[in-house]
Amino acid sequence: MSRLRLDLSDQTDSRIRYQEEVQTLRKELANYKNMLDKNTYVAVLVDGDGAVFNESLLQNPVHGATEASQKIKQCIQDDLRSSGENDQLPIFARVFANLHHLAGAIKRSGLIDDEEKLIRFSENFTNSCAEFDFINVGRGKENADCKMRRMLKYYYNDYRCKKIYFVGCHDGGYSHDLREYIGPIHKPENRIVLVETTPALPLIKSLSFPMLRFDSVFRSEPLPDPSFHAPSTNQPPPAVAKPVLPPAPQRNPSPEAVAAVRSPSVTTASLPSPAPTPTVDVKRSGNGGISVKYPPSYASAGGKDGLQNLDLKPAAKAKKPKVINLNKDGQRVDPPVPFASPQAQNSYNAKWEKNSYRAFCNAHYLGGNCPWGDRCDREHTIKLTASEVSYHRSKARGSACNNGSRCADFNCYLSHHCPQSPSCVRRDCKFKNHNRHGDMHLDKESMQIV
Repeated sequence: MSRLRLDLSDQTDSRIRYQEEVQTLRKELANYKNMLDKNTYVAVLVDGDGAVFNESLLQNPVHGATEASQKIKQCIQDDLRSSGENDQLPIFARVFANLHHLAGAIKRSGLIDDEEKLIRFSENFTNSCAEFDFINVGRGKENADCKMRRMLKYYYNDYRCKKIYFVGCHDGGYSHDLREYIGPIHKPENRIVLVETTPALPLIKSLSFPMLRFDSVFRSEPLPDPSFHAPSTNQPPPAVAKPVLPPAPQRNPSPEAVAAVRSPSVTTASLPSPAPTPTVDVKRSGNGGISVKYPPSYASAGGKDGLQNLDLKPAAKAKKPKVINLNKDGQRVDPPVPFASPQAQNSYNAKWEKNSYRAFCNAHYLGGNCPWGDRCDREHTIKLTASEVSYHRSKARGSACNNGSRCADFNCYLSHHCPQSPSCVRRDCKFKNHNRHGDMHLDKESMQIV
């Protein structure tokens, strides 16, 4: 009996102790929840290389930058209010762009008359609000994309961030990253809201994330083709000399026709000038060919009966010899790949999407010949424009060549060092710890060609 009393007393003490621990944990949980609710915020990520601010804002760098930040705030507060959420949450905005390249493209498009305007716009945008930053990611095609992906993941994992407004629908490459945030029941995460500037690609729309437009802030059309704004010289184009064939001999030629035949106007580099034009006889063959008979001084260069065939086609331009650029250490230095316009990227991604995401063959599109033929499982039949091929080349440069910096293949389309050398700042760069060649970065001195 006394043992039962002891067991009962022990169980009573244990229950009281557990109840006290539960109450303590509940208080701590409430405190953590209050701390999270107290420090919540909203994030805005803008890929500035493709999402361009409106011309009216860029024209006035001081007031336009302040107005742009205020309009972004207003658009987000309106969306929060309409969805029944707290519209007074702090808003943190990050715009990532290759500033100098973007300034040049905007100027060539005629939206601004001085590249310095965009530089001042970015500075005033950063200073307009403590939570807003316009960040120059420097030269490098993937710099802005890398920042966007990393910050998207950071904000998504931070539970204090209530919503993420992702301004990057112009680039289909983000579809792979966004797809990670679709749940197991194929329902997009409602914390992520896409903001469309130029028309979003079908690949992005198919993800079914909520989508908004900030038309008062960003352009809804891509930048015009820079070639439309090339400076004019007010001078007529240089005249191109065209070869003039002698008239066909007539059965009863007139004296004027005979004189014209005896003084032909044939433009060719092989005829001396300004020596007197020799007397010639013209004959036509039945298949459309023309033969000219020159006096003895020229006949030695001709064939039978002193007839010489003239090639009136322009001489083919001599092709530049293929070279491999090397530095002083004998390492291969890759030439830069021209920047592909957003239009080229969009059209490339649209063709890729239409083809069920079947990869384009590097050997076919970049090397000119696929050695595997019908055995190759990649795409060969779709036609790509020169700009799309350039964009495909930049994507191929994301992979390292197995032969590394000692590759001797003139037509190799892979990278022999980090494409962002010497200014790469990516901590997770796959060229830093390559499984065969180690660190494939070149410093400024190693990028010099000998």
